[in-house]
Amino acid sequence: MDIAFITTLILAVPVALLANMVAERATLVAEYHGRMVTKDDGTLSAFLVDPEHSGAGWAQPNPYGEFTLRVKHSEVGFPLTAQRRLLPIRADINVFVHPNRTTAHAMAEGEPERVAIADYLVQRGDAQLLQAWEGGSQERQRTWLAVVMNILLWWVALYVAASVVIGAARIVWAFMIRRKRVRDTKYKQMGRCVSCGYDLRGLEFTARCPECGALV
Repeated sequence: MDIAFITTLILAVPVALLANMVAERATLVAEYHGRMVTKDDGTLSAFLVDPEHSGAGWAQPNPYGEFTLRVKHSEVGFPLTAQRRLLPIRADINVFVHPNRTTAHAMAEGEPERVAIADYLVQRGDAQLLQAWEGGSQERQRTWLAVVMNILLWWVALYVAASVVIGAARIVWAFMIRRKRVRDTKYKQMGRCVSCGYDLRGLEFTARCPECGALV
C-alpha cells in the first residue's frame, strides 16, 4: 500500500481535531435595528424597525435614541464548521443629545435603555435573541457529520501534498542517479576513477584508485 496513503490517513485525525480547537471565528448571524421613545410617564419604550426603513423619519413622538443588536455565533472547525455557540449579544445605542448630534451610550445592567430593550425582546418572544441578550450559550452544538467531513478533507489535502512532495523527490532522485551514471560512464571512457575523477591512464593496473582508494 502507498506509504503516503497510510501516513496521511493517520495524520488526518489529529490535524482535523487540532483545527477544530484553534480555528475559532465569530460570524454575524443577524443584525437588528431599533428605536426608543420616551413615554408619557417618563419611561422608555423600545421596538425594532425594518432595516429598509431604519433611515426613514420618525413617526413616533418623543424620540429618545436608536440601537443596533448584533447576534453572532462562535464557530469552530476548518474547513467546515464543526461546533457552534451563541455569543452574548452586542448592543450599540445612540442617545440623541440634540437634533444634529448622537453619542454612543454604554448600557449597564439596570439602566433604562437596557430595561426597555429587554422588555421588548420578552414581548417579541424571539428565543435566539433572548438567549443572546441573557449572555449567549456556553454549550457548543457539535455537528458530527462536519467533524467526519473535516477529517476526510484534511486527509485528501495531506495526501495530495504528500504525493506531490514524494513525486518531486522521486524525480530529483532519478535525475541524480541518471546524472551519476552518465558521469561514471564518461569517466570510464576517459580512463578516470569513477569516484574522484583521478586520471588512471598510464598507471600500472590496480584494483583500487591510488587517490581515493575506491574500486575501479
